[in-house]
Amino acid sequence: EDEAPGPPNENPPAEATDEGFAFNTEIVPDSGETKAQFTMPALQTDLLGRYTDLGLLGMGGMGAVRLVRDEVLQRNVAMKILHTRLLSSVHGTRRFIEEAMIVARLQHPNIVPIHELGWLPDGRPYFTMKPIRGQALSQSIQAVHAASDDQNWYPSSKGTTFRHLIRIFHHVCMTVAYAHSAGVLHRDIKPRNIMIGAFNDVLVVDWGISKILKTDPRE
Repeated sequence: EDEAPGPPNENPPAEATDEGFAFNTEIVPDSGETKAQFTMPALQTDLLGRYTDLGLLGMGGMGAVRLVRDEVLQRNVAMKILHTRLLSSVHGTRRFIEEAMIVARLQHPNIVPIHELGWLPDGRPYFTMKPIRGQALSQSIQAVHAASDDQNWYPSSKGTTFRHLIRIFHHVCMTVAYAHSAGVLHRDIKPRNIMIGAFNDVLVVDWGISKILKTDPRE
C-alpha cells in the first residue's frame, strides 16, 4: 500500500508543453550533433497520491468520484475515494475494496475498466477507472417519451429512437449475462445505472452492491 514513487527528475528545469512533457535540445561540443533531453513536468501542489486533482465529478453513498491527472501516463482518469467517515467502518471499507476487485475481474467492453487500487497518504482507499462521458439511459427514455405520443414513437431532440432504446437494452442484457457467467450479480440494474456514451457506447455502472457467487479463479 506504499505510494509508488514517480520517476526521478535528474534533468535541469524546463518549461512543460501543453502535453505535459518538455524536450530540451543542446548542441554537443566538437560534434555538432543535437542532443535531446527529456524532462518530466513539474507536479501541481493539489495532489491525491501521485495524481493531480482536477475536481469533483460526483458523490455517492460510498465515496466521491474525482477527475484526476495521471502524471506518469499523461492521461485523465476518474478516481473513486472512500468517504472519510467510512474509514472506521470495517464493513464499509471492505465493500469499497470488493467493488474495485469485482469490477476489475469483469473484462467486457460495456463495463468500465479499473486501472488501479491503492491507498492515499491519509489512509483512504481509492481506485481509478476510465472517466464516463455521456448521459444515463433514464434521460434517453424520458426524452423519447417526451417526443412521442399515444399513437407513435418519435425521435428525441438528440435523435434517439425507440429502436435505439431496444438496442441499448440488448447490450445491457448481454453485459449482465456475461457478469453472471463470471459469477457476479449486479443487484442494482436500473436505467440510472446505464450510461450512454458520446459514440453510443453502452456502460453498465455502479457495481457497489454487487455480489460474487463463484470464487474459483479458473472460472
